[in-house]
Amino acid sequence: MTWNYRVLRKTLDEGEVYEIHEVYYKGNAIHMWSEDPISPYGESLEELKKDLQYQLEALELPILEVRANEEGKLQLFEVTKSS
Repeated sequence: MTWNYRVLRKTLDEGEVYEIHEVYYKGNAIHMWSEDPISPYGESLEELKKDLQYQLEALELPILEVRANEEGKLQLFEVTKSS
């Protein structure tokens, strides 16, 4: 299983919010994601810088939106430019 940071868009009562989460993959398919957004972390200043760099890289990837699928289960969908 692999993972990376991704930007997730969520719709709340107050409107849309964007957060960075860990997203885990089985092969090329999204398997699961962290329930809560991720804060930068490092056990040294250098590790903190590297973690921030990985989070910045997430801004270059397509945004993922949390929505219910046809069965009502929450799933991540890639946001298209027309969304």
